[in-house]
Amino acid sequence: APGVDLLDVEVFQEGGVTDMWSIIRGWSWITEWKLSHDRYVICSNSFGCSPTATSSELLRNALDNMVLKYGIPMIVAAGNTGSCVLCPGDAKYAFTVGAVDKMNYIASFSSYGKELDVVAYGVNINTFDETGNLVTVSGTSFSTPIVAGCFAIVAEKEKLPPLAMYDLFRTTAKDLGTPGFDNQYGYGLVDVVAAYSSATNQHIQTTNIEKTITIAFIPSTICLAIVSIRQHRLGVRF
Repeated sequence: APGVDLLDVEVFQEGGVTDMWSIIRGWSWITEWKLSHDRYVICSNSFGCSPTATSSELLRNALDNMVLKYGIPMIVAAGNTGSCVLCPGDAKYAFTVGAVDKMNYIASFSSYGKELDVVAYGVNINTFDETGNLVTVSGTSFSTPIVAGCFAIVAEKEKLPPLAMYDLFRTTAKDLGTPGFDNQYGYGLVDVVAAYSSATNQHIQTTNIEKTITIAFIPSTICLAIVSIRQHRLGVRF
């Protein structure tokens, strides 16, 4: 989203390991920052652990608190296990994101289940590594910030409460797979143009994907917090 301010929230140690309390402290720092700066904050979370891990229930509760108490939309990667949605993507108030390829087919690695909300592109995504080199990557970790950016575009015009924002993106997603909601695609492919049009009651015409990033300018009233990892000690690799 053009013009958005980014908060890079460091919760993982060298080697990509962390624990529940480090993540919760990171989220707590985000809430304190939001309160002290009076900003609309969207939190993108690209990590996960087993839904049955010892710490999983506390992590789910902490995420729900971010949404309900502090009004922060929590966008979460579904996971790359090719099976059940990982924690905290299985939290009641998470907005959970799976991955599709450029043909809109579900990625073989994309975790699925009743907790899934939408999918976004997450296969062979071009990005830059730590040294600035162009690399190609895949994973729901990369689908998730795409969706968070879509939230930021809409929030420039309509700073909706998290649950209203969730409903907006569910109802405007492009249906894929079985008609209606299904466990692989959720409500479908995220559609920022449809969401923006619905939120603002404006009809937007686009002829190519590039135009979707020019429909709104994000001022300094929007902030996107990025929390991500490659792997951690609970044993899930992204």
